[in-house]
Amino acid sequence: HTSSASSKLIHGGLRYLEHKEFRLVREALAEREVLLAKAPHIIKPMRFIMPHRPHLRPAWLIRAGLFFYDHLGKREKLLGSNLIYFKED
Repeated sequence: HTSSASSKLIHGGLRYLEHKEFRLVREALAEREVLLAKAPHIIKPMRFIMPHRPHLRPAWLIRAGLFFYDHLGKREKLLGSNLIYFKED
């Protein structure tokens, strides 16, 4: 049962890495792959951009976390993370 306010997003639990919930992240990634394989007609991958705020976390930590996230689950349907650099004026 979902509420009418549900985002209907199926995510892999990236934020749980920070709390060392590795099993939860792995399970979420596995379930996401199952849904992508079994219901491609209703599941669409969606890219997102995560801004870097140096005062919150160092860039190396973000890169390491995304690398670990990309390799934690068996990713067959989705592309891995990549960096986008924006030039500041």
